[in-house]
Amino acid sequence: MTQLPAGRYLSCIHNVHATMSGQARAMLMRSRMFTVAGSRPTTIMSFKAAPDYETRHRELLDQGLVLPGMPMLNIYDYYRDRGWGAGVGRGRRQGARRLADLAHRRRRSQRRPDGSPWRNTYVLEGEHRILDYLREDGTPYLRIPDYSFEYRSSWPRRIQCVAPDGRVVGEFNGLGQWFRRWIRDVTSTDDRVFVFMDSRHLVPHLVPTHDESTYLIYVLHNMHLAPPYQWYSPVVGSYRPVLGRISGLDAFVTLTERQRDDIANRRGRTDNLYVVPNPVETPSPPSDNERQHNLVTVVARHKAQKRLSDAISVFRRVVDDHPDARLDIFGSGTLEPLLRRKIERDGLTDVVRLRGFHPQARDAFWRSGATMMTSRYEAYPLTSLESLSRGCPVVSYDIKYGPREQITDGVDGFLVADGDIDAMSTRIVQLLRRPELAEGMGQAAQRTAAAHGPDAFVDSWVAVLEAAIEKKPERTTIRGATLEVTHPRVASHSPSPQPETGHRRDGRSPTGDVLEVRGRLQVEAGPGTTDLSTADVELLAVSRPSGTIRALPLTVDLHGNVFGFSSRVPLDVVNEVDEEERTCLTIRLTWRNSCWTQGLHLG
Repeated sequence: MTQLPAGRYLSCIHNVHATMSGQARAMLMRSRMFTVAGSRPTTIMSFKAAPDYETRHRELLDQGLVLPGMPMLNIYDYYRDRGWGAGVGRGRRQGARRLADLAHRRRRSQRRPDGSPWRNTYVLEGEHRILDYLREDGTPYLRIPDYSFEYRSSWPRRIQCVAPDGRVVGEFNGLGQWFRRWIRDVTSTDDRVFVFMDSRHLVPHLVPTHDESTYLIYVLHNMHLAPPYQWYSPVVGSYRPVLGRISGLDAFVTLTERQRDDIANRRGRTDNLYVVPNPVETPSPPSDNERQHNLVTVVARHKAQKRLSDAISVFRRVVDDHPDARLDIFGSGTLEPLLRRKIERDGLTDVVRLRGFHPQARDAFWRSGATMMTSRYEAYPLTSLESLSRGCPVVSYDIKYGPREQITDGVDGFLVADGDIDAMSTRIVQLLRRPELAEGMGQAAQRTAAAHGPDAFVDSWVAVLEAAIEKKPERTTIRGATLEVTHPRVASHSPSPQPETGHRRDGRSPTGDVLEVRGRLQVEAGPGTTDLSTADVELLAVSRPSGTIRALPLTVDLHGNVFGFSSRVPLDVVNEVDEEERTCLTIRLTWRNSCWTQGLHLG
């Protein structure tokens, strides 16, 4: 049995409950596999306030989503039960000052399921809300402004820690100070700590760390790009802080090579980018299982990302060719009323059934002849892996990211062009009409899923963590860089001189023209390794219409912390990147885990 590197293992997520999304389920599956197959019991740590974590823990245990050997902690409950201890808060200290009395501003008091006090809400002028979190005797242990992880402007700058006698015994200047303090408190006796972050909302508060014994690992579970989902597309707002902190991570992990490549194209292929696909557990089939080859199943949240209206439109075409076909959609969400109206409008009330949320919805794949996936985007969908593991072939749009990496078209399922409803309905009908084809694909699907089992998954993580340990002493930091381009021009070999040009070209260049670039890049290194000899400076030609990137020849000399560089490239070579000659030029410095990039504006 493979064993993970020695250390304390923490899986950090902002919220956890029994009806959570695939991201949280994947985190729990990883934690279970680390605990069992990797022999490293993993602690689940949540950072969002809720009154019922004990109930949630029991539900997760009952469903097998957590194991008895996996502690489940919440930051609010932790300090409610244990108190603040010595040396609390690294921000402003309050000495013996008592907590301000806001009783006249109280608007709401909430209790836990057992009836004990949980939280008081106070409303100040301007509807500003302050929250007191309470001990069992009703005294506050924490005062914090109400906030949302989604909105940086709401993040509190003053978090007060309160003793049982009402004294403010310390303050944190922000969520990061408090969250990092909690991790130190939980791991105070551990020599090495691996902190896995599965929530993008935690990254701004936990990254970076200057503790050499702590390893920060972020796992990207979703699409980070806005439409049209090209590497150069705008980054979704909540992922900007994540991509901006990659250099502060010991490992940034994507679920597919394609997503890692898109991130590398955007900000450099640093040595802390890794790929570990989601795993899947391969259960035994029910003893009374009988597959219904006229049944298609979808398991998805009723959200715009899942594009379930397409699944209904597909089935309108399917039943025209195969009247006995039926579609079950498991899940819940805000779009459920719209989906019901579409089902009625398309005359499918006896065909398409909205089954709602069910914790064991994935077991429906044992009974189904096919699974359908109509998402706009994914990262590496767990639902399709669960379908494959239960011998149910998947018919999916060929989207970023995951379906292409999981499904071999025509072997264990089908891939169709994104948004092609007709092609998807044709493939569904093909499987429903030919049970022997579906059975053969189902057997191939189970073989595919077997390659995603616990042992292979843990082996992949062993490689990532051992690499992170090896590279930790050589981590780098770039505080700043100054670029001076001193000699940019297009030089012509024709008799008449040619004017200098900008970084975008709109016309064909005379034969023989060359692009000349000379300059210097001064780098200010931060704490850690300062030896720049391991850094790589590149001149890149980038086409925004196609996303094509080409490294151009570049001569580089390093003197201290200054790179001198020069390039002389035929324009025909530059323009090979983009036939319309709209190529942008970029200087990029990649230095182990750090990267710096700037476009060149020539002329």
